[in-house]
Amino acid sequence: MRNLNIEHLRYVLEVDRAGSISQAACNLYMGQPNLSKAIKELEQTLNIVIFRRTSMGTETTSKGREFLRRAKSILRQYEELEALGREEKRDVQSLRVSVPRASYVADAFTTFLTHLEDGKALDMDFCETNALLAIKHVAEDYSDFGVIRCKTEYRNYFTNMLEENELLWRPLLEFHYLLLLSRDHPLAGKESIDAAELGSYTEIIHGDTAIPRMPQNMAETETGRTRGDRKIHVYGRGSQLDILARVPGAYMWASPMPEDLLRRNGLTQKRCGQGPDFSDVLIYQAGHNFGSLEKMFLSQLERVVNHILDSGQNEAE
Repeated sequence: MRNLNIEHLRYVLEVDRAGSISQAACNLYMGQPNLSKAIKELEQTLNIVIFRRTSMGTETTSKGREFLRRAKSILRQYEELEALGREEKRDVQSLRVSVPRASYVADAFTTFLTHLEDGKALDMDFCETNALLAIKHVAEDYSDFGVIRCKTEYRNYFTNMLEENELLWRPLLEFHYLLLLSRDHPLAGKESIDAAELGSYTEIIHGDTAIPRMPQNMAETETGRTRGDRKIHVYGRGSQLDILARVPGAYMWASPMPEDLLRRNGLTQKRCGQGPDFSDVLIYQAGHNFGSLEKMFLSQLERVVNHILDSGQNEAE
């Protein structure tokens, strides 16, 4: 039997991800005939059929699914060995995470950065994105681990999605959304706000949180509280803070924020009835070994979460 080519493993994993050889060839920047030939050679070497060609693209065989599962594990270990060599050579402090646009997570990450070694090379990838992309990033090794947000009542849907991508998960924080307002907002002086009072004000909404394949009545996973006809859709946490601070009457639903972060940005959070429960969940690949920097960040994140739990900010009236 000829030796396996590590590139061939990348090829078949991309075909499985793309759903067709032509699309995979495009994604890999190579010709379709060459990709088809490489896959055929791999199948002959292994004496198994990985893909069946259909009019709709490719269909993975049962043997193929088992091979892809093992190939993903082999490729991950191979890339970890490569990364180990690069880090030793460059002595780089590196971390790649995908998380929701949650200020408490960003606060933990910023504090984590202040504890890193001065003068040592740094290469960080802190991606604030929606749940679907976070799952994709972790499953495909673009991120070391991630955090996703979902309504608690839809957690089974996301659990199935994580299982499909062979990812593990554990709860990080469960909470009710709070209203996030400028301290100058007309409603900021009230201890508790009635939802009916929001109708004339401008709501800020994250614009890319809908999840494909989810039933329409479940599709908006991070909002679900929209009222009135004044809305601003944003795609970055920084822009939402600027709008809240400068646009009179702006508000948004947000996860609990640390008190010092609220003060620095001139903001306040208020309760508004019994909203839906949300869960922030840590996700990672099976067999992932958390390095020292990953553990340091997670430790800081857990400290912030414990502060929120101790203060009771995650609870609704």
